[in-house]
Amino acid sequence: MAVDQSNIAKPITDNIYSVGAQDERDQESQLSTMQEVQDRHNVVLYLQISAIIVWIILGNAMIVMGSVYKDDCIIQPNIPIFLLVTGVTHFVISAILLLRVLLHLFSIFLDTAIFLFMFCWFITGSFWVFPMFDQKEEKCAKNLYLFAYGTMTFEWITLWLACICYYCCSKRERHN
Repeated sequence: MAVDQSNIAKPITDNIYSVGAQDERDQESQLSTMQEVQDRHNVVLYLQISAIIVWIILGNAMIVMGSVYKDDCIIQPNIPIFLLVTGVTHFVISAILLLRVLLHLFSIFLDTAIFLFMFCWFITGSFWVFPMFDQKEEKCAKNLYLFAYGTMTFEWITLWLACICYYCCSKRERHN
């Protein structure tokens, strides 16, 4: 009696492929979710900027109308003043909001630039401090070198702990 061995391995390979497919679907789902969040952020940013532009245009129109017709409302002379003050207020608030949006974008850029500088400087400092351990007493003040060595060691430990925590937290989120 001959046993057909092609069917024996089939359930195992099917299971392996289905697990791989599930991982791909999970990754696609995460990417899709990240894209949706980015899309929502872009829509909100677009709406904020659009609203600011509308308020700037309306504020300018109020300023122009209040200025042009400043003395042409005998029945209520405060209407042109109302339009002038409201237009200036709209313009100032819109400028502040626009500045806030731009500063947020600039803040992201600045944070990234500072992080990259600090990381590069940290690596450079490591190349300067750690190789000199055996020669520290001959050519460098002991307290200065030991302080630099201690702070660099502390920063490396902190960096590795942060990476481990980030990995563990992101792994736990993927399983939830």
